[in-house]
Amino acid sequence: MATGGTSPSMSGNHTRKQEPETQLTVNEMSDRFIEWAASYYLKDGKPTSQVIMIRLSLDVLRGLYGREPASTFGPLVLKECREHFIKSGFVRTECNRRTRIIVQAFRWAVENELIPAVNLDALKAVKGLPKGRSAAKESDPVGPVPDGHVDKTLPRLSGQVRAMIEMQRLTGMRPNEVVQMTTGDLNTTDPVWEYAPPHHKTEHHEKARLIMIGPRAQEILKPWLRPALNEPLFQPREAESQRHAEQRANRATKLWPSHVKHQDSKRKLDSERVPGDRYSVNAYRRAIHRACDKAGVPRWSPNQLRHLASTKLRRQTGDLDAVRCVLGHSDADTSAIYAEKDLQAARAVMLKFG
Repeated sequence: MATGGTSPSMSGNHTRKQEPETQLTVNEMSDRFIEWAASYYLKDGKPTSQVIMIRLSLDVLRGLYGREPASTFGPLVLKECREHFIKSGFVRTECNRRTRIIVQAFRWAVENELIPAVNLDALKAVKGLPKGRSAAKESDPVGPVPDGHVDKTLPRLSGQVRAMIEMQRLTGMRPNEVVQMTTGDLNTTDPVWEYAPPHHKTEHHEKARLIMIGPRAQEILKPWLRPALNEPLFQPREAESQRHAEQRANRATKLWPSHVKHQDSKRKLDSERVPGDRYSVNAYRRAIHRACDKAGVPRWSPNQLRHLASTKLRRQTGDLDAVRCVLGHSDADTSAIYAEKDLQAARAVMLKFG
């Protein structure tokens, strides 16, 4: 038997805590959870946007109850945090999302024996805000952008952004899928090319994503294929250089070499204005919004191109299952045995319309 003053019981090389740290404050628990999240939500060695969302959600929790013991946090105070999200003007789905993140932090704390499990059991009793039954406003549905608005916007954009837009409009791929394209991700051996994006929306569910690229989309893509297989096809730094070259060519007055040298030096000093070698989804969206303002059309976003492609393909094919395959929508009731059948349907659609 263990005598007084002995260390906690040992099992092999592992020490098990006898009791959770009941006096851990909400601030301390949040700090530990954020530290864990920053090491868990990574892509290419960098924290994802989920880490930012976790910080923003927990900022409310910390502001209201940061100095309180985490073990005393219950359903009523969770609902108070949610009420703060509602009063801040977030739509219902966003309020639910941020509230779930707070619950996730407490689940992590229970899993790591920082607080008693009874806390999590109580928080699970708080249901999400139902549609039409809360003070939170509803989000506007995201619909397809009219083709006419896209056509008016295109002349105001660089060739690279125009190509990305046309690729989305024809294939229905997501914005993050088009910005990360490289030659090495493409299989160009068959009449319908295949694109396997290394990162996509459902990768954390271990689901594969294969995008079919038909003849029309291939013609748009060919000028941007690069010899270096891992080099992004669409590069903002290159697009910016081309824009400056066009501006110089169209100048009414002569630009002396000393002027060119001075302008290049000025741009290099301003690091915030130096574009990178690949587009982010945010940079892609901002470029479109600026072009919309110049063209005098309502602002639209890259995600609406996916909706546009879906609408057009449904109208052209009349086959909802085939469109689902093209867009990569998951179907939980579909067995993996139908995967090749789905790909064949997607190939047939894109060979004709993509």
